[in-house]
Amino acid sequence: MKKIITLAAVVFAAMISANSFAQIRWSATAGFGQGTLSEKSGGVTVSDTDNGIYAGILGEMPIQGVQNLGIEAGLVYSWFTDKTEGVKQNFHALNLPVKAKYSFPLSNEFGFFALAGPTFALGLSATNKDNGATLDLFENYLKRFDIKLGIGAGVCYNDLIEFRVGYDWSLLNISQVSGRTGHLNYLHIGLAYKF
Repeated sequence: MKKIITLAAVVFAAMISANSFAQIRWSATAGFGQGTLSEKSGGVTVSDTDNGIYAGILGEMPIQGVQNLGIEAGLVYSWFTDKTEGVKQNFHALNLPVKAKYSFPLSNEFGFFALAGPTFALGLSATNKDNGATLDLFENYLKRFDIKLGIGAGVCYNDLIEFRVGYDWSLLNISQVSGRTGHLNYLHIGLAYKF
């Protein structure tokens, strides 16, 4: 896991270094997000889905010598919430996606793209509120750090606006409860505006 974290840090540092800064195409992104927490214990799987939003900044750097291929990394905040039977859930996370991005230009105005790669997720806050009592889920139930593997695709208009959709699968067990495994997967649908 340390190697993966180090690799992500190196990629992100390379993207913001002085030599490559001029090559980066920055964009702001936001949209709808959905988090599905699946927990398995004793052969029984229970899933809970919360809806929310995400917003952040992305930087795309071309790979020299390979046409239409680049690396996209960013910093994205996500918030999921749900209220069921009087219990309100809130989950806040900071995500570092590092994806390979391949573009398929169709014309001067339109093109498609595909994404694949890891996302490093850090839970900032996870709470259940029931009748005024607040339970911090990171104290005894969930781990803060997760690595997800994701894919995505989208349409680009005028090399300026992107419609994006993607899904990230949790690779680590984020449950702290003995005998239980937990995975938090992300669905995200939104827009990105390139600068």
